[in-house]
Amino acid sequence: MKQFFLLFLLLSSSIGFSQLSDLHYLPPLRQGANNAAIRDQAIYLSTPETTAFTVNAYRGTNTTPIATFSVSNVSPAVYTLADGNNNITLVNDSNTGVILTNSGLRFEAPGGNNFYVNYRGNSISLGASLTSKGRVALGQCF
Repeated sequence: MKQFFLLFLLLSSSIGFSQLSDLHYLPPLRQGANNAAIRDQAIYLSTPETTAFTVNAYRGTNTTPIATFSVSNVSPAVYTLADGNNNITLVNDSNTGVILTNSGLRFEAPGGNNFYVNYRGNSISLGASLTSKGRVALGQCF
């Protein structure tokens, strides 16, 4: 029984940190018929690290950062985006169903530090939230 409990603790601790990574991708999404419904879009960056470190944000496949943040456990960062279909996080009809190189976001810590990424937005009747799984989810089937 003790061995089962120890195994359970070990597995649950690795699952608990599965969203903590040095690299995160947020794909472009498409909202329903009302193209301006999702407002107040923001990306929240946080970490349990006590020492501040740099996180770069990239749009699509670009290699030049569009924003740089300093993140620590007492100083999270917020990246705000335009409302509605901004063709970064939410795409319009003409960009739906095609391969895009200038949409979606990538967040990376050049020093290899681990952090969390969460997308949030809201409309009149609901809220939206998407948490990136980070590097642990690359190459997985969902």
